[in-house]
Amino acid sequence: MQFLANEQQAMIQGGVRKFAEGTLKAGAGARDVAGTTAPEVIKQLAELGVFGLTVAEADGGLGLDRVALALALEELAAADAGLALVVLQHVALSIGHMQAVDLLPEHRGWLTYMAGGGAPCVWAHGEDALHRDADTVTLRAVRDGDGWVLNGVKRNVFAAGVADVAIVTAQSAEGLSAFGVMFSHAGVSRQRTSEPLGLRSAGIADIVFDNVRLSASGLFGVAGQAQTAVAAAQRLARLGVAAIALGVAREALRLAGRYANDRVQFGKPIATFQPIQWQVANSAVEIDAARLLLHRAAWAMDHTKNADAQLAMARLTATETATRVADRAIQLHGGYGYTREFTVERLYRDAWTLDSLWGSPGLQRVQLARSLAS
Repeated sequence: MQFLANEQQAMIQGGVRKFAEGTLKAGAGARDVAGTTAPEVIKQLAELGVFGLTVAEADGGLGLDRVALALALEELAAADAGLALVVLQHVALSIGHMQAVDLLPEHRGWLTYMAGGGAPCVWAHGEDALHRDADTVTLRAVRDGDGWVLNGVKRNVFAAGVADVAIVTAQSAEGLSAFGVMFSHAGVSRQRTSEPLGLRSAGIADIVFDNVRLSASGLFGVAGQAQTAVAAAQRLARLGVAAIALGVAREALRLAGRYANDRVQFGKPIATFQPIQWQVANSAVEIDAARLLLHRAAWAMDHTKNADAQLAMARLTATETATRVADRAIQLHGGYGYTREFTVERLYRDAWTLDSLWGSPGLQRVQLARSLAS
């Protein structure tokens, strides 16, 4: 088994790490307070090439694999987990959905445009609080001549506040269908109605559809047959959430270790005390185990027909590791850890929010058990 990144994977990992540490990290706290991200930062992400990571070179992307995607998301999340979620929404969920259907010629242009980052895109499917229930879709799509009319609301869509395009699912007479919609389209509006605990820089918003009329080309795939593409996007969601959680955990451990070396009690750094050493050691072991499960799942997605069990293990382990490691970092910082002046407070909130996105830990256990039993 290969444990080292290949040349292409290492190149994208190094490039994203340099950008994340040199550009993103300094403004992460301000973006968290604002609850959104400026368009200039999204443009910089696009120029980095991450929006086309998994798109074939023939369609304007980099043509990289899922391991490269996991590496890139981890690096981004170590600086700003909310921005990593923006990339996940665009690359894994939106483009992942498009790659799972037979695109019309006009949709190939969409794919190329999105691969270049010309239009940040979000994927809006489930409509409950944190998209835990994949079957909660009440947005309606009704045929109108050769086109469609959409009515309803997609609630609490992370990254909807900073995107230009959405791929949304809706209930039609034929069943679950998917559509591509520009936010500039007549009848489409965004409303910021929630203040999430974490991942705030992603920009959460409701997407409102009020008699939105689309042409026939607004439909992605076949009417009533969106469930296969939805399942493909949800698999990528589990992989991406695991990678982002890993980045959060890694940064929390780094900050905890730095503080332990700087903080002096009884005449010596608290890093010399055994209870502190054990906390740091436990966190390091758990992060490394989560990373191995993540990379195994990413590899399995590229090389096997069914990676559901590996994905459930990776998603479950990574998010629970992130919450534990962030909690230890808070405790190690003492009272300072609960203030906005110290980054571990934000990482703690991000970790807990990730733990609930696109499937709770309990649901991951159920899915894993079903995969093992099949």
